[in-house]
Amino acid sequence: MRTNRSKVAAVSGLIALLAPACAPNPPAVVTPDTLPNGVVDADYSATLTVTGAGSPRWEVIAGTLPPGLVLRSETGTLEGKPTADGLFSFTVAAYPGPLPFAVAQASFSLTVIPALAADTVLPDARVGVAYYYQIPVRGGVPPYQLALVGLPAGLGFDSPTGIIAGTPVLPWEDLPLELTVIDAGQPRQQLTRALTLEIRPAPVRITTTQLSAAKLNSNYSAQLAAEGGLEPYEWRVVGGWLPDDLRLSRSSGAITGIPRSVGTVELYIQVLDGDVPQNTDTKSFTLTVGP
Repeated sequence: MRTNRSKVAAVSGLIALLAPACAPNPPAVVTPDTLPNGVVDADYSATLTVTGAGSPRWEVIAGTLPPGLVLRSETGTLEGKPTADGLFSFTVAAYPGPLPFAVAQASFSLTVIPALAADTVLPDARVGVAYYYQIPVRGGVPPYQLALVGLPAGLGFDSPTGIIAGTPVLPWEDLPLELTVIDAGQPRQQLTRALTLEIRPAPVRITTTQLSAAKLNSNYSAQLAAEGGLEPYEWRVVGGWLPDDLRLSRSSGAITGIPRSVGTVELYIQVLDGDVPQNTDTKSFTLTVGP
């Protein structure tokens, strides 16, 4: 009986001695468990590691990497420049050296955000004319923060909406502006662009208020005048007609001649300026030829 008890005790001691050596190792874990977002056409880099596996070999075993990214087999580094936006899901595995079985694997979803962009061509403004334009912003993650530096007197900028509004008071040729846009994404994108704004002169306007009366068979001369826009001006009769033997000079705006009949006519005279696109102004006049 003593002999059996001694054997049992010896076996129990051996089991107790060997138990720690036979305990299973904790499972290998791939880190990090999530990947940072990428941005189209921006440099991207994230390195995967696995606990207790030294320097394993890495492979994508399911799903698809974002176009433009590669997984470096020897380092576990995911790098490159994404060329398309979207959500991409894939699974990677870590192999211990040349052995065919994976020591660990993990699945990821990687979001690639569109690159932040903004239109940099502003429509022309004009002195004395109300201006309203919202700068188009796309890509990134809204809401956006916008800043515009360099606007002249009469124009203001609303940062949350990107709206330029107001009425310019002075003409400018290629006025330099600087636009900054920041999005709300992670990673946060910032865009800075140089813009120019053309502020054209005030629209052309006929300043002549009335035509003097003419006398039958006598020399007549009246000078039409305009301001604003860009010279040279061009003058036209666009409604009604001049009395017989009176003519309007298209280049000078002078009405001259010798009227041969009495009466009163109503006519509409238009001026066109030399701007591109052209501006016009039209005004009605009454011309009386007396005896």
